[in-house]
Amino acid sequence: MKVISAISLCFSLVITFNTNAGNVMDDIKSQDKVICLVNSNSPGFSVPDSRGVYQGFNTDFCRMASAAILGDANKADIRGIGFSDSMKTIVARKAHMASRSITRTGTRDSNPGMKFVITTFFDGQGFMVPKSLNISSASQLEGATICAEEGSTTLLNISDWFRDRGMKYRVENIADKTARLNAFFNGKCDVVASDITALNSDRLLSSEPDKYTILPEIISNEPLSIVIQPDYEFEKDFILVIPSDVERRTFGGYVFKRRQNNVKSK
Repeated sequence: MKVISAISLCFSLVITFNTNAGNVMDDIKSQDKVICLVNSNSPGFSVPDSRGVYQGFNTDFCRMASAAILGDANKADIRGIGFSDSMKTIVARKAHMASRSITRTGTRDSNPGMKFVITTFFDGQGFMVPKSLNISSASQLEGATICAEEGSTTLLNISDWFRDRGMKYRVENIADKTARLNAFFNGKCDVVASDITALNSDRLLSSEPDKYTILPEIISNEPLSIVIQPDYEFEKDFILVIPSDVERRTFGGYVFKRRQNNVKSK
């Protein structure tokens, strides 16, 4: 009986594997484009230029995938979308990949509708406040109203951090980024919480960025990763996009450094 069960398990795994082997690649080639989701307004990471074409760190991965699979980086169909909707869209099979600030977690990893393939940026969560509050540390946020993003790990990190310190707070849970930042900039929230890099980008969206400061505390580690539709062939080709001579290191962000033995001296 155990032998039969083992054979049945192996057979089901083979079926599952074959289901995820090549169907997404077939769809990409039939559409002749890679549909890639990014943050709609994140300076430095993904923001439309004067022609409406998305540019930035995260968009480069969209174009690398398109160049590797279709031989043309310009066949990347880059679309701006909200955080929660990006994962829903991947699971619904309406996009091929998402290159934006999505933290890899055990719960998300277990979702059969999406696959984390590579971490491109190591970040951490923090807080931004108006300088007018005269706050220099997150330990002074007792009773604060915090604007945060619905469906993100931000809410869990806030809950853990404040509970561990016996501090009270209130959350304004706002899914839409523009609405969330408007609420913060207009004084509806005392604080906005997000990844440190996102906070630096978001501050630039204010008409008066110098009026805001990011507090020194980093309350979590966030491995921000690229998410794709599960497909063995897609995953294999995508990983090959990242050159083998690139090292990823974390110094509060990301550093790409080519190995010295691959760099020709002038």
